[in-house]
Amino acid sequence: MGKRVCMVLYRIPHSLQPSRFVYFFYNFMSTILATTITTLSRVMRPKTMPNSHYQQCQQKCNSACSVIRAMRHQETTSYKASHYLDWANVTQHDRKEMCQWGFSIVDACCLDHNLAVVAITYFDRFLSCRGVRVVEVCLASQREFQLAFITCLVISLKGREGMKISPDFVAETLCEQMYHPEEVIEMEIEVLRTLQWKLNGPTPQDFIQCFIELLSSSDDETARKFFVKAVKRSEIAMLDYSLALEPPSNIAIASVASVMSSLDPKTQCRLNATAWMNCIGIVAGAASTDFDQEATYKSLQSIDVIESDWEQKHVHSLNSLGSALSSLCESNM
Repeated sequence: MGKRVCMVLYRIPHSLQPSRFVYFFYNFMSTILATTITTLSRVMRPKTMPNSHYQQCQQKCNSACSVIRAMRHQETTSYKASHYLDWANVTQHDRKEMCQWGFSIVDACCLDHNLAVVAITYFDRFLSCRGVRVVEVCLASQREFQLAFITCLVISLKGREGMKISPDFVAETLCEQMYHPEEVIEMEIEVLRTLQWKLNGPTPQDFIQCFIELLSSSDDETARKFFVKAVKRSEIAMLDYSLALEPPSNIAIASVASVMSSLDPKTQCRLNATAWMNCIGIVAGAASTDFDQEATYKSLQSIDVIESDWEQKHVHSLNSLGSALSSLCESNM
């Protein structure tokens, strides 16, 4: 970039309080990061880009950087999930079946797949809470395990989409009378209580959206197609137990890198691929050329991305639930 960034270590005065030092250090590092991003955005700027469009892109870039930093803080503090099937009576296959069913439900309602991803994150976080009686029951019984996922999906539809879903509808239609409405209500309360009502954590799609905003390319159609492919990869990753427990930013970066590696050199050039991936690595706190997400990337590459995989496996479910779910969605419009 023509300039060398110098890191200056200041000696901490004895009179400086720890809290003031943390505040000073945070501001210092934020300034360094902002300067680096500004420099990168200038390097990535196409020569043919008008000044007005460049300024607009720079504003979007700065906004995306702030959002990414906030989401990175969330995923490393209050919204982490850990392995939970090592001591359970349910299996990874059981989890995958429920996740595929969740995608089928949002498809039947013509809703964004991200709602199912949000439900999966609730589900994994809920079952990661060891020592909670209801969690132990869910991991010991397939019946309760299924009810927990259904409840997480309902919470996602209510909270993210604003849908009104009655316990009677869940029990009679979604669950085909396998559960009583009272059981649905009780499980919803238990899930919310266990999650401490923390329902606004980031998903891989949220990170991918911000990464796309870091693009300096004016080829919006190419960027849109890239976004769709990367999101598809991240959704496939959420079906895999070991991948889904990775931080959402890891899944997002691995998905972006996976799609990027499948593009032809001409398309990569249009997207300024090298500069863009380096920018993502700096903002997300990872070195994109040799990042900790390497294992996630390799695992993601090994998964065959089959279009409409869960739709094909759940045609019967969609046919039986389609009309009821359609009427539910229409009533919420």
